[in-house]
Amino acid sequence: MTSRKKHQPDPGRARPGTHVSGLQPKVEPQEAPGASRHPRPLLLLRLLDERRTGLLVGREDDKYIHLPVLRGVPMITPGATVSQWRRWLYHQDGPLGFRNAEVEAKGTPAPVLAWIANGLRTAALQSHAKRVVAARKDARLRLRSDVSLRPLQLRAAERLIVEIIKSEAPTFASLISQPTVDPLVARSLVFILSALRYFEGDSKPVLLPPQHAPRAQAVEPVVGQKQALAAPSWGRTQIQTRHRELSRQTPFEVLGVAADANGRTVQAAYMKQLYLWHPDRLAPGQEDMRPLMADICEQLGQAFAVLSDPHQRRRLAKQGLAPMVAARRPTFSGEQWADKAEVFMRQGAFSKAEIAIEKALELDPDLLRALALQAWLQAEQLGGHPLLRPGETSDKYDRQLRQLDRVLVRDPRYEKARYYRAQLRKRSGRIEEAMEDFRAVVRLNPRNIGAERELRLHEMRKRGGFFKRRSRPTMRSED
Repeated sequence: MTSRKKHQPDPGRARPGTHVSGLQPKVEPQEAPGASRHPRPLLLLRLLDERRTGLLVGREDDKYIHLPVLRGVPMITPGATVSQWRRWLYHQDGPLGFRNAEVEAKGTPAPVLAWIANGLRTAALQSHAKRVVAARKDARLRLRSDVSLRPLQLRAAERLIVEIIKSEAPTFASLISQPTVDPLVARSLVFILSALRYFEGDSKPVLLPPQHAPRAQAVEPVVGQKQALAAPSWGRTQIQTRHRELSRQTPFEVLGVAADANGRTVQAAYMKQLYLWHPDRLAPGQEDMRPLMADICEQLGQAFAVLSDPHQRRRLAKQGLAPMVAARRPTFSGEQWADKAEVFMRQGAFSKAEIAIEKALELDPDLLRALALQAWLQAEQLGGHPLLRPGETSDKYDRQLRQLDRVLVRDPRYEKARYYRAQLRKRSGRIEEAMEDFRAVVRLNPRNIGAERELRLHEMRKRGGFFKRRSRPTMRSED
């Protein structure tokens, strides 16, 4: 008896009322770098960039769902909501494809640029995003004047960074060094703007079609634009006086605003002061004033943080507008940044650990702990261990091993650096050298369980009794 095959729905067949002009080659998400884990935002970005019209096709349960796309913009059909389609795009299982088709101009345009920005934000910690940001590390970040960031629906912390970019045009390194900037937020924002080609010098930017673009598509007003002029050249006495005054002033006096100033006024005043007192504005021959200028910017950021938080602002009013010296947060030392890096590495947050190590080495370039952590982190980021036959060696970790060698030359009793080197030597096939390091670790700290375990396993392998299989007992069958 022959069984009929279960009917499978045709992915190219649209819902009633939608005309399909035939199956066309799909826009493959895998063509874009990094799209294997986050294909949806890159697929939406490509459709918008190429002004494609057709159907986004995906599966839900046992049926195919079609989302009409008109000139790169998904159209929300009647009876559905934007949030429903957004959840379907980013949370449904299975591949998502695209079919060329004739689509009627019905429904509401979806906030596609906001969807793209949200998807790219989640991919900002991938290696591809890090390469994109690293390519702009030494270049000035200047936004194009013919784009509007309003459709991206940026978050508050991102909008603040945008204002800094517009007023200062900093490099990425100087941007993340500012006290009010979260490095992870800055990294994701620069990745989003780079993917959309919104910086000067990029090719044609990814914009909405004219019929879907906001009215103010040309140029957005810049908060504090009148103040973004040539900054004065401060003298040494003026810098020292300003630094002393800040410790005796309230947050309102630090930013020069009234006690009833609203959030927009506070932000504009902060951007003006940050522009005027940024360390990059120092005249030649005043590099010794850079620490004072950096501390001034830090106090400006603390004042802005206090006045931007309604709870802290009310508490400040109850305390009688206490000076900034009472509200100052202690700055981290190199050792404290190394502590944070170790915590991040235990949590598997390698990107945060990398930033913390960079901060530690900026404060103390000779900090052995940070150098050892940096070598170990770089080795972990290289991926899987090399597969070696007995007697073979690998040079995959040679650079990190040389850095650990330099650390141990300066401090031979540094237990953690020796343990890191032992692990990397073991992965590289240098077993005897690795065992020597593990023995040294146990001599330094007999309670190091990891080193003791490696030595015990090595001895068991040498005796040949580690992977010996036991014979299974046979069972006699009874008739």
